[in-house]
Amino acid sequence: MEVFDAGNKLIQEFKDDSLYKMALFYKLEELIITDKLLSISFTSNYSTNEVGKIIDRADSTIRNHFRSDLINYIKPEKVGKYYRLDYKSIFRLHLIFLLMDNAGKTTLDLLVELGIEATSSPLEGKRLRKFQNAAEEKQINRQIDNENLASKVDVLERKYVIQEIMLNILKYEKDISEYDRKIDKQLNAIESVKNEAYIKYLEEKQSRLLISSLDKSRQKSSFLGIFKKQEEVDVEGISKDIATKLKSKMKEQMSMKIKDLTADIDFMEKARNEIFTKVEIEKEKVRKIQIEGVVNEQVLLD
Repeated sequence: MEVFDAGNKLIQEFKDDSLYKMALFYKLEELIITDKLLSISFTSNYSTNEVGKIIDRADSTIRNHFRSDLINYIKPEKVGKYYRLDYKSIFRLHLIFLLMDNAGKTTLDLLVELGIEATSSPLEGKRLRKFQNAAEEKQINRQIDNENLASKVDVLERKYVIQEIMLNILKYEKDISEYDRKIDKQLNAIESVKNEAYIKYLEEKQSRLLISSLDKSRQKSSFLGIFKKQEEVDVEGISKDIATKLKSKMKEQMSMKIKDLTADIDFMEKARNEIFTKVEIEKEKVRKIQIEGVVNEQVLLD
């Protein structure tokens, strides 16, 4: 498979993937497809050691993600005590490292984006140790339950706020597309005005040239006699004179029409740019929420 086809295949297969979309959101397009990724086989499975060489990661670092809930997204194949990864699993793993390294994402951030609920908390391991007494065990259990509840509430709140912001962004982008369509329509109208004016100029020039030539010919014939040749009429001079006058008229007529169309374009471009600024503000809100890990009231007010 050619390099271009390999890269295109990955993009097509992952165009709807949540982490792929997140990478695009953070403008990491140039880092998504690497030369080493393009060299992998689409029909083979790889060991974690081989995968480490492809995505420049230590084998142990890769295995750490298999101990988290991200394994449900990576989907490696377990063969005995070992894991094997196909090209899809490798690319998913690559996206995870890409977002962690370049967008500051944590495992929890990625799980939220993927809609995967974490099954453990930092305190969960305390359930495994022997408690000194029942009171301590009860306190730890309550702390774990409170932490899990707070985490779930925070996740739901973040998802709700982000969804609201994304709806705003979609509406703004729809408005921008509508302005782009209207601006293109006005630009096409300007070209039509120019073309129609030029065609009218050529037609009027031809008509006036013919009439003027006949008039000059009759004048010379009657003055110098019937044997005067018609070729002596200065057709070139007449043509230049007519062209100069008609071009001036054409420019004046075009200027009036184009002025109104241009004013409309300027107004729409200004409105479009204002909406584009709003889109960037909304995107920045999403970035802050994802980076901070909580919904900050000040973020929403900015």
